[in-house]
Amino acid sequence: MKPEAKKIAAFGITYNSLRMLIGSFSVLYLLSNGLDIVDVGLIKSLQALIIFTLDIPLSYLADKYSRKVSVLLGMTSGAVWLLISALASNKTSFYAAEFFNALSMIFYNNAFFAYLISSEKTEGASNIQVLLSKVTKIQFFMMGICALIGSMFVDVSSSSIWYLSALLVAMLTVSGFMLLPTDKVIHSTEKTPLKSMIYNDLKKIRNLALYSNRELRLVFLRFLSVNVFYQIIIQFWQPLSDHAIKLSDISIDNGKAFTYGILFVFILMVQSCASILTEKVKKTRVIITLLVLLDLFASLLLWLSVESRYGFIMFSLSLLMLFFTNRAACTVTQSIIYDSAPDEIRATTSAALATVVRIFVFIIMPLVSIALHRLGYVTVLYLVMLYVCMLYLRKSEPKIKSTEISSA
Repeated sequence: MKPEAKKIAAFGITYNSLRMLIGSFSVLYLLSNGLDIVDVGLIKSLQALIIFTLDIPLSYLADKYSRKVSVLLGMTSGAVWLLISALASNKTSFYAAEFFNALSMIFYNNAFFAYLISSEKTEGASNIQVLLSKVTKIQFFMMGICALIGSMFVDVSSSSIWYLSALLVAMLTVSGFMLLPTDKVIHSTEKTPLKSMIYNDLKKIRNLALYSNRELRLVFLRFLSVNVFYQIIIQFWQPLSDHAIKLSDISIDNGKAFTYGILFVFILMVQSCASILTEKVKKTRVIITLLVLLDLFASLLLWLSVESRYGFIMFSLSLLMLFFTNRAACTVTQSIIYDSAPDEIRATTSAALATVVRIFVFIIMPLVSIALHRLGYVTVLYLVMLYVCMLYLRKSEPKIKSTEISSA
């Protein structure tokens, strides 16, 4: 990794780790400060609405003007979110805080990897895969350490860790303005009217989606299935864990928060391990075959856990396997898409795909909730099998390149 890319990666890893100091108990903090579960749902709905509305436009501005500035604006918004949350004394304050949290995700998420790849001047899906794996390997490990520190040494109702996290993120942001390298945004040598420029870029995204070869379209399908499945398991792993505990007839009421905190740390750690796999193994077919086998084994553990006195342990192992396979599959598909997208609209392409994922989640999530309520583990088992089918599509090594898409 080149020095400029190493610097960008270090800032990104540090920022996400500092946010995770409150990651394992942020909802509990809201509940302990006067909000109820309905308020939390409304706040998260506000966040989703803001991201859905502004994600593509702000990512496009990052592509056209400065990904570095977008990343730093994301960090700044993150610091403001943490500070307002620490100071908040009523519902209005928490809503204001969540607005800045949504902005931080919009400014940062899509621009960061586009900024990193552009600075590294990486080409080829396998090389991008190695780059992303190196970063996420360290990032998830450090996020796990910070989540563990936050959950073990801080009272969930205390605002002190929020103040500390806000201060550290603010310091990181200020240093970023001085130390992060200037991003290499590609500008056309010809002066093009704004309307024409937007039209041409939208045409490139359309060509990427509609006129790519069959292999790349299968990658898009896999990317959607992987990310929708991730949203399902990240939203429901706690209630499913609680259901597994009840089926196992064990009592951990006094240590439930600590148990979930430890499980959350393991979830982050296995995603770090998944990045090690995708860093070392570059052949897509080998990785996907291994992931399919692990998913099938996880399905078996889920099925056995229903009637076992060790059901919670079996469920936890299957859950960790699912997060492992999901992270590895996400890295593989994301790398191919990043390589296929033209560099000048890479963040915009990522935002557009994320928007499609949100639409699918919006449609599917209520159905999943109803099915889980009525069928429990059986639903999860069916979802895993469907997910495996999506993964086991034919080998996806797209032959189309971004230059072809740009000229299509």
